[in-house]
Formats: sequence, C-alpha cells, structure tokens
Amino acid sequence: MAHRSGSVSSDSSYEVVVSTDELPYIGKEAELAEIEYANPQSKRSGRVPLDKKVFETLFDADGRLVEESKFRQEIFHGGIHPSIRRDAWQFLFGLYPFASTKRERATCRAENREKYYAMKHRWKTLLQLQTPPNPSKDDQDLMNPDFIQRIENLSVHDGNVTSTSNSPLPSVSPLPSLSPDDMEQRFHFIEIQAAVYANRQTFNMDELKSFIRVINKDVPRTDRDVDFFKGDDNMKLLWLRDILVTFAAFHPMIGYTQGMNDILSRFLVVMQNETDAYWCFAYFMENIHMDFLEEGMLRKLKIVRALLSEVNSTIMKHLKKHSVDDMVFCHRWLLLSFKREFLFDDALMLFEIISSHHLELSSLEAQRERDRARAKDFQREGGLCRADVAPMNTDYTFEIFVCAAILDDNADMLMKCRDGMEVFEMANNMVKKMNIHDILERAETLLRRYCHLSIERSFGVVNIPAYKADNRKKRPTTMELLTKLKDDIFS
Repeated sequence: MAHRSGSVSSDSSYEVVVSTDELPYIGKEAELAEIEYANPQSKRSGRVPLDKKVFETLFDADGRLVEESKFRQEIFHGGIHPSIRRDAWQFLFGLYPFASTKRERATCRAENREKYYAMKHRWKTLLQLQTPPNPSKDDQDLMNPDFIQRIENLSVHDGNVTSTSNSPLPSVSPLPSLSPDDMEQRFHFIEIQAAVYANRQTFNMDELKSFIRVINKDVPRTDRDVDFFKGDDNMKLLWLRDILVTFAAFHPMIGYTQGMNDILSRFLVVMQNETDAYWCFAYFMENIHMDFLEEGMLRKLKIVRALLSEVNSTIMKHLKKHSVDDMVFCHRWLLLSFKREFLFDDALMLFEIISSHHLELSSLEAQRERDRARAKDFQREGGLCRADVAPMNTDYTFEIFVCAAILDDNADMLMKCRDGMEVFEMANNMVKKMNIHDILERAETLLRRYCHLSIERSFGVVNIPAYKADNRKKRPTTMELLTKLKDDIFS
C-alpha cells in the first residue's frame, strides 16, 4: 500500500497516489455480477483449435518449441485439433521440454521406453517370484485377473497369440547422426541405465498387492463406451492396467486411488501407446496427486466455496441453508477434471484448456487484464489518482472458475432444490447436458471480472446497486470522495 506523507507537492506533474486504507470503505461484498460498467468478457468467440499450420510456426530450425506463451494461449482459446493433439500433448504434459531439439527428443524417447519396460518387468518378476507353486485363487487373480484371461483366450482363439506377462520392447527410432555401431553402444548404455533405475526401487509387496487388487477391479469398467477401449479382447485394457500398477509400484507415497484410471485413459486415447501415456500420466500425477488425498481435496472444495461466495452469494446462502455448502457434490468435477460432466471429446478439450495454464490469476494474461482495468479507472478519475492493486487469491485457478461457472449457469435450478439430496440429484442430472462452450465463456468472463474487481476494491469504490451502469446517477470520483471525507473530518 502507498503511505501517507507529511506534505504533498502542489506541482501538477506529480501523480497523487492514494492508499485504499485512506478511502471510505464501500461495497466489499459486491458480487462479480455487479461489475457491469467495465463488463470484461470472454475472448473465446470465433477462436479455432490449434492446428498443424499454426503449431509448426512455434518451432525454430532445430525443433525447439520457442513460442511457449503463444502455444498455451492458442490451446486455451480453442483447444487442440485432433490431428496434432498427440504431438501437442507431448509438450503440454511434460513428456518433452519446450527447449528440446529433435535429436534430444529422439534420445529422450529411447530412454523413456527402456526405463518404463524395465520398471514394468521388475514388479512383474517380483510378483511372480512371490507366487507359490500351487497358487490360491487370489494369487492367480493378482497375476492374471479374469479380464486378462478372457483377452488371452480370445487372442488364442483368433490365432493372434500375444504374451501379456512380458510385452516385447517396442522398436525405437534411430538416433540421428549416429553410426550403427555408435547407435548400438548408445542403446546398450540406455538399457543399463534403465535396469539400474528399476532395480534400485524397493517395494512393499503387501501394499502393492493391495493396489493391484483395486486396479484389477477398476480397469475392466473404464471408458468401455469409448471406441479405444471397446471389445472383450481389447489389449488396451492391459496397457491401462500395467501403467497403473507400474506407477503405484514406483510411486509408493501416492500409490493408487480410484479415479486415476479415468485420468490415465485420456492419455492412452491421445498418445496411442503405452510408454508415452505412462510418462505423461506420471508427470501429471506428480503435480496434482494432492487432489487424491482427503486433505488436498477438502482444501480445493473450500476454495470453490470462497469463490462462489464472491460470484453468487445467493447460491452460497441457499447451499448453506441446506447444509451442502461444503461443496462435496463438486468433488468428482475437480478430481476427474470434469470428465463425467461432458461428452468425452468435449471433456478432453476442457482438460487441455485447463492444463494450458494460460489464464490463471498468477499468469501474464491476468496481469494484463488487471492493467487494462487499472488504466480505465485511472482515466475515469481524470488522471489525478491511482490506487495500489488489492491482493488477489491466486488459489482461484481456472478450474475453480469452471466450477463457479457451472453453478452460476445453473443457478435457477439450484435455487429450486429443497434439500441437500436434491442438490446432489441436480448435479448428477447435469451430466453430459451442459454446453461446453457456454461454460468456458462464462468461466473466462468470471475470471476477467474478478481481475477488474481487485482494481475496484483498490479504489475503494466498488459498484453497489446505486451505481450500476444502467443507473443514471453519476458515480462519485475518488477525488470527490476524498473531499467529502475531509469535510466530514473538519466539519
């Protein structure tokens, strides 16, 4: 905040800086919907998905993605065209660094494949060694659950015999600029590194077996209505299962929790191969794993509650009246990144838009929105006064605004709910009935208005109903308020 000085020069070249501590307090409880005069809107209209033509312009001659900011911006405004989604996700979800060259990515690809299959081979070997000569039904199900046996039986019947216990290593692309001998030596070194990495991990086999039991139940019912996972003999289910077990084995502090299968299925559908899907999933889970812990999710639900109180306090009061203001009915939205709430392809686009992190309150774009709002306020005050920007809650990420947008967009239905049970029923009835574009526009508009709200609070003159845009009464300037404050003090 600016500090009051003992005297101020009367030179007109000086800008008068006013602290919010020195202004009358007006309307802190004003909702975002009341910020009508500024009316910042979503900038999504007319935008198209990131396509191959634009995507290729983001790279330099050596293959580095040098336009990261534009990359994220394009994704946020329109998602990614399916034809390049796999290539774009490799950067978006950390499989390859933005600054990596084509040659460096070829090496990284080879290392990732060797490392993943070494990790998978290790837990499978240890599980096999712990299986007694005459295994019980439970031991047999750990290694070969019913759905794997069905796949094996159907594969044999069709004459397409595939080993599910030891999947062969996939072929890797030759490393550029290496002779055959050098390439063989390089691959041998990568194999040794992968084996060392996999073998130094210690396992709690009882805990791992517990994870496997849950995984074996969840995998057969994951996205079976999606073409990629349809069919009783679908080998993609084995990829899903092996990735989840490998991740749980090598991330014991995270392990496996129901819902991770839904997150992984997205990566498999897009990446189309086991190795790349594993590493994208692993990097993503390392960033968001707190959402799968009770403490982390409760914290996120509190953030939703706080934002909704600012977006639409009427809804918040209604939810509190029916004892559902803990926002637990939003749990699945946040855990699965709205996967069940929209059609699969729409949810896929929303997932990548949220993951672009282009428009967060801590992002450059949000700062620009605040600067625009601050400039408008400065101009409206006649260039005489500028206040400091009030702090904002950067925990309000874009996915939190999506939650608020869904609730705000369905406010009429929510207000008709007569008890907590009806609120939960209403949330379930919205599944796959909402328009993804309407929700995205609403969420972006709310976020931009929140940026403007922080500016208005800094000036201490947030709009209240008496000063709405449709009201002809002129809103007092900051200097007028200061004059009135001085008159009040010395009268």
